[in-house]
Amino acid sequence: MTIATMRLFLSLLMILDVRSAVGEEAFATWSWWIPFLVSVILLAVLVWMRLSTNESPAFIKIKAQSKIFNAPLTETSVK
Repeated sequence: MTIATMRLFLSLLMILDVRSAVGEEAFATWSWWIPFLVSVILLAVLVWMRLSTNESPAFIKIKAQSKIFNAPLTETSVK
């Protein structure tokens, strides 16, 4: 299972859990925002983790040699 598929599946499960916990009427009126709030919190944690992680020595070396592609999909694709 790919990561994107797993994220979609987990988000749907979360929505179903919230909907079953609070009921259809409450979900339709106010609690539909709970999954969005949780995703914003997760996004903030992930951005913090990414910003606090150092780049690998191999990437730093490649970056110093200016071998980074601006558009990797179009510049490295086989024609």
